[in-house]
Amino acid sequence: MEENFLKNNMGINNWWNYIISFFLLLTILILSDHLATKVYKWYVERDGSAASFYSPDLNQAFSMNPYINYSFLQLYNVLCLIGIALVMLLIHRRSVLTLITPNKKVNWRKIGWGFLILLLPMCVTTFFDYLLFPSDYELNRLNTEVFLKVLGLLIIFLPIQTLMEEFFLRSYLMQLIGTKVSNKIVLSIIVGLINGGLLIYVDPYLMDLEPVYTGLSYIVIGILLSYITAKTNSLEIAIGAKFVYYLYISVLSMLGFTRYQFFPNYYSLSSLYTKMYLVWIIFSYGILTFVTLKLFQDKKQSLY
Repeated sequence: MEENFLKNNMGINNWWNYIISFFLLLTILILSDHLATKVYKWYVERDGSAASFYSPDLNQAFSMNPYINYSFLQLYNVLCLIGIALVMLLIHRRSVLTLITPNKKVNWRKIGWGFLILLLPMCVTTFFDYLLFPSDYELNRLNTEVFLKVLGLLIIFLPIQTLMEEFFLRSYLMQLIGTKVSNKIVLSIIVGLINGGLLIYVDPYLMDLEPVYTGLSYIVIGILLSYITAKTNSLEIAIGAKFVYYLYISVLSMLGFTRYQFFPNYYSLSSLYTKMYLVWIIFSYGILTFVTLKLFQDKKQSLY
């Protein structure tokens, strides 16, 4: 019989262990941000460029090289991932693999499933959004060399960012709260609200776009991916879906905001986080949820 992902029997998972690990993880998130900033500050002070600088007011370093900028921003996620793995090993006495699946190895097909099934409706909704609101889209001149460099960085770092967010904001929280909450719908709503709220906290200037629709978009994604995780007994589909979501908005759309603002824009989208965008999010993630759970029911909790 397959182990329960939410009620993990491996390692030590008492309530007090989760309290200790939760505060340790919060500390690691704060220290990782501080350390990453210090390392970046050290770099810009020695890179020999007059354009590089450190802002004491923002407590952040800046390089005029967008690739260096993005790479150092992602150092935070690397440090957090290491911290999460150590906390799971030292406090819960189990592998970080248990934050992905209760099985002995990762099912890469399920990750690919989450990637493809979300990608298709996102492409379709973007196409129809363009037909309905063509003035919201403006194609800029494409620099192939820059595009390939950006793509290479995204392929390297987006999986790291995805894993860090999904480990802490979804699977860890679901296993923690799941010790007290058994109803999967209630659990998914709680974790989805926390997930969406924390992501907005990380990128607060997103709220300058459309506060209501921005918040609702994040929360819808958080709740539905949490529900998929609970019903499919693993994080794998959520990993694939979150990765393609980030990859889609950053490569195919090349949006110029939040963590992607350091790269040149190839598309200008003024319709991001509007009421219509929220509709497209509900549609795309709704299809992912419906089709995934339908296949799981038909094939007795197995995709193949």
